[in-house]
Amino acid sequence: VFVTSFVTFSMLWHGGSVILSLLLDYGTAKEELQANKVRVFAYVAMIDYNDEGSD
Repeated sequence: VFVTSFVTFSMLWHGGSVILSLLLDYGTAKEELQANKVRVFAYVAMIDYNDEGSD
């Protein structure tokens, strides 16, 4: 029981700290998300381009 409650507590603590940091760094996180979207889009476009080129 103690181990389970400790795991639950640590999970809640970790989740809470993550949420808190997200709230504090909301602007930064938003900018990073936009940058990651651009990166992923460029990566996918590059893969598509390579696939078309290999045809």
